[in-house]
Amino acid sequence: MEANAVAGETGGSHGGGCGSTEGVIGVRASACDQLRRTILQISMEVFKTESAEIIRRFASGKISHAECLAALDAAVLGIVTPLKPEEVAQIRAIMLTNNEILAKEARRRQTRP
Repeated sequence: MEANAVAGETGGSHGGGCGSTEGVIGVRASACDQLRRTILQISMEVFKTESAEIIRRFASGKISHAECLAALDAAVLGIVTPLKPEEVAQIRAIMLTNNEILAKEARRRQTRP
């Protein structure tokens, strides 16, 4: 086996072919970590964009509150599955912001004549 190859490399979701970082030597571990961070950043931006679009559709009356919640749940499931526990905090912050926006919109709709 080459000096910087991964034992038992399987690829895996959001790993970019890096597999487990256990047993990785030197530069390979750093490259895998960087690739994972890049994929995470892109995934976060996609989630932010998707959730903003879902909320925009709700605010404009194109989807119901229930449809909005279901769409937001689906969007978050697409990103949460491959996350490490410490990365979930970033998603939670976006979700809390989304919840605040939805609550404000729901209050606004209740005050309409």
